[in-house]
Amino acid sequence: KVEVAQLLAITMDPSTQQIMINKGKRSGVMLGQPVLDAYGVLGQVVSLNPFTSRVRLINDEQFAIPVEDKRSGVRAIAIGTGRAHELTLTEIDPRDDIQTADSFVTSGFGGKFPKGYPVGTVKSKKKDENNQAEKIMLTIAAHINSSQQVLLAWPNQTDHTNTNNTPNKAMHDLT
Repeated sequence: KVEVAQLLAITMDPSTQQIMINKGKRSGVMLGQPVLDAYGVLGQVVSLNPFTSRVRLINDEQFAIPVEDKRSGVRAIAIGTGRAHELTLTEIDPRDDIQTADSFVTSGFGGKFPKGYPVGTVKSKKKDENNQAEKIMLTIAAHINSSQQVLLAWPNQTDHTNTNNTPNKAMHDLT
């Protein structure tokens, strides 16, 4: 199940990356619910009122999401950086097959985000000087600073490969 919602407000506090949308408890919105735009994962519902919801954006430093590389299948956790267009993958083994320009999508693990929604593209890879891991930066797929409409998704908890409402069709409905 998916439903379109309208952006109402943007949080002006620079320490948090949040928006308010025009759907809330009365529309069946739930805490932790995924929020998407036409291009990918935008965030997750963090508070509810009867007619509105507050959404933590994917670039917020408190945001983390399980992802996988579409090309190689490598799984990781993408974490917000607080910057408008970036996520980071940390503690990646240098032997993992991740290349610049690889696309990362939601893995479906954890049951909150359906499998296969775009999250970001590898922008850069750098060796972390503190240990042997690599620090990988992603450019966020969602248009965080320009989306006016968002898509609320109700993940099917038992089947993350629901073919009746695939990610591509749902996102196409927003365009």
